Amino acid sequence: AYDAYSNYAVNASPRTIQLLAEPFARSRVHWAGEHANVNDGTDQWSFGCVHSAFESGQRAAKAVRNELLG
Repeated sequence: AYDAYSNYAVNASPRTIQLLAEPFARSRVHWAGEHANVNDGTDQWSFGCVHSAFESGQRAAKAVRNELLG
């Protein structure tokens, strides 16, 4: 909202992103956004931009779908 963006603290690492992206509350809450795009090991992985927010939204949506479908 109005030019909001993520800013990682000094000494943040890929593990920081992984921790921010983990679901909690018995997998009932899933995080998505530029700050929560976990490295998938591909050359296309990115963080801190609109594209990474979209990718993390897809990941979270698939996780919710899988939880609902069992």
